[in-house]
Amino acid sequence: MKADDYDIRHYFKRKVGVKVNDVILLRDKRTGRHKGIAYVELGSLEDVDTALELTADGKRIEAQKVYVGSIDRAVTQAQLYSLFSQFGKLENVLLQMDMATGISKGFAFLSYPDPKDANLAIQTMSGQMLAGRPLKTGWANQQSMAAGVQEWCGAVSPVPVNVAAAAAAAPIMESPIVVAPAHWEEDIRLDFEEECSQYGKISSVVVMSKEAGGKIYATFDGVDGAMSCAKNLAGLGDRADAALSVFHLGAVMSGAPPDLALKVNLHGTINMLEATRAWQEAAPGSRPTFMFSSAGATLGAGHEADWVSNNDTISDATRAAPHTTYGTTKACAELLLADYSRREFVDGRGVRLPSVIVRAGAPNAATTSCFSAVVREPLSGQEAVMPIGGNVYHAITGYKQAIGGMMAVHEAMPDQVDKLLGFDRTVFLPTRSVSLNELEEAMKRVVAPESMPKLGKIVYEEDERLSSIVGSFPTKVDSKRSIALGAPEVPVIDDIIREYCEDFSDALADGVVLQKEAVVVSNATAENHVVALITGGGSGIGRAVAKRLAKGFWGGSDGRGSDVDGNALKVALVLAGRRPSPLTETKAMCEVVAKEAGIAIDVVCCPTDVTKERDVEMLMHTISSKFSRLDLLFNNAGINIGPASVETIDSSDFERVLDTNVTACWRMAKAAMKLMSTQQPQGGRIINNGSISAYSPRPGSAPYTASKHAVLGLTKSIALDGRAFNVACGQIDFGNVSSDMTKAVGGSKFSMSSGMPQANGTVMPEPTFSVDDAANTVFAMASLPLGANVLNMTVMASQMPFVGRG
Repeated sequence: MKADDYDIRHYFKRKVGVKVNDVILLRDKRTGRHKGIAYVELGSLEDVDTALELTADGKRIEAQKVYVGSIDRAVTQAQLYSLFSQFGKLENVLLQMDMATGISKGFAFLSYPDPKDANLAIQTMSGQMLAGRPLKTGWANQQSMAAGVQEWCGAVSPVPVNVAAAAAAAPIMESPIVVAPAHWEEDIRLDFEEECSQYGKISSVVVMSKEAGGKIYATFDGVDGAMSCAKNLAGLGDRADAALSVFHLGAVMSGAPPDLALKVNLHGTINMLEATRAWQEAAPGSRPTFMFSSAGATLGAGHEADWVSNNDTISDATRAAPHTTYGTTKACAELLLADYSRREFVDGRGVRLPSVIVRAGAPNAATTSCFSAVVREPLSGQEAVMPIGGNVYHAITGYKQAIGGMMAVHEAMPDQVDKLLGFDRTVFLPTRSVSLNELEEAMKRVVAPESMPKLGKIVYEEDERLSSIVGSFPTKVDSKRSIALGAPEVPVIDDIIREYCEDFSDALADGVVLQKEAVVVSNATAENHVVALITGGGSGIGRAVAKRLAKGFWGGSDGRGSDVDGNALKVALVLAGRRPSPLTETKAMCEVVAKEAGIAIDVVCCPTDVTKERDVEMLMHTISSKFSRLDLLFNNAGINIGPASVETIDSSDFERVLDTNVTACWRMAKAAMKLMSTQQPQGGRIINNGSISAYSPRPGSAPYTASKHAVLGLTKSIALDGRAFNVACGQIDFGNVSSDMTKAVGGSKFSMSSGMPQANGTVMPEPTFSVDDAANTVFAMASLPLGANVLNMTVMASQMPFVGRG
């Protein structure tokens, strides 16, 4: 690369002994650096023959490389070899393919040992029709060089070519092995810059030489240049079926000046859509794919009038009501994407990204960037200051899953996308709900014990206002549409953190090494572990049951929860509920109780809305992947409304009570029985929380009473169906347990202490009994062997007016 024009002229004149008329060293227009290729004009054809005989291998290296374009995608490499071998011996044929789809890109490179054969092929095949398309041929390198070669080779007369015969013979032809020339990445990069700088100023070109797919990533200073380049490369200027994908990811976040957010996020999106539309109109028949990144900020939560709260499960059907300019611009862009798709200007596909962790590099201005910082900074040896509380939950995904989800949506077939998305073109990607405390614990599990002193300190300087804002965001997301398009689930947070450490090892502090990753094999076997799932585990009876089960000695083969030596089996508790914070509080209580009792325990909190099928699926996936079994389900989640006469009850309230108390109870039992029926050893126990209202209702309790009557029938059906799988099912009908539900029934003014409506029309206080006694009842049932079952049990306050009610 240090040789110049003089060196080349001197070599051919002194060493080779030929007359040199001119030397042109090909140079990069932008950098001025030569490309290692020169055009040497010699005095005569005899001098050329002499030069070829005396130079390396007697072969011309670049002049014989031929470019063939405008190739129909149905034409194969073997067919090209058969067709172009008619002009002379071919060294290789390389048809450019899209590695992801296996579809031809419509152009190829051919190499002839003899440049005269190459020149003849170029002159003869230019404009020849192959599979209904006129071929384009030329020298693969600079036009100045091509002109020189043609002059050197002399004028040629096109020869007759049997295209049909060549195509027919192709199936029995074998393509030669293609060997990439040395420094091909640099050659491709320089050629790309040389060819595509005509469309606009190029900032950078990256040849992905270490990845399959043959991709080149180019950055242009302007949208028009990028669009023009994409169109010409995909369609070679005149393709009617050219393909184009646009990934529009640019945006400014919350906190930016409103005018800037409107300019970049809204008007910038319009500009990108219009540029893509112009490309589509210039290539009739095509529909470019337009990928757009949106965010959950299009929704709003935290105000009492909002459509959703932090306890709700959001989905693609949730109404947009943004609280920020950022969210507003994204919501507007989603509507534009849908309309441009409806008019078939683009094939629009949007993805709403949750907070992505662990982000490499410096933190951004968003408050939620702390969900990356709590991992990233300590791993780099730096102190991390958290502006929100450690128990605030937030929806996240890993960066690999964000990319994987986006690419899955992009690569889905158009017919599938149109059928599934219709006129709403944006989907939520899958998420996982985590807290800063959980991320901190996971990071410490991933890092080797000897590396702990190297980690930076995590300091919590909680701003209650910020905690309240972040805590108001919904954390449960129904992503079934994106999953149907192939978006991957979010792995456990340990795996996300490990991926970051492996991908960005340079960002780790010196001396920080990872725990050796072992094959994950659950140790939750029937011989050493009992696993219970408690719904509604954040308060009341559910919390009390969790604390009682944390003391161990329940379940197992004999129901006593001990091994052959009488030692207690390890207890695993999975707490499910709508609100994350109460679950975390219950977890802490259970760990204290277990420690005092000398029981080894593992408590997992799973924020779950049991009325949502997707939430239940994720809950059971967590149990299956972490423990591989489930021994006990306490089906406890339930709600009520305030006392009201039948004619005054709103249908939505009635449906809401039945959805939670009946449908969700069935949904949980169904999921539990699926796991219990396939685990080894087979079997388990389901305990449904019923009510004495299943036998004797109170006045004004139609929804609750109807739901508990239904649960009674459901319990009997589960008990019958479970016999085939050694699954026992029973029901406990509680009466007047002292809990949050009885302190203000359905949020009304009525309570057990102040008075409940009676059958005679009066209001009278009623006695209650402790949630701890209720929990002991569940423990007693859980302590039975599976061969014994309590189908129904009534547990009530001894003095309550039940037996003689009415």
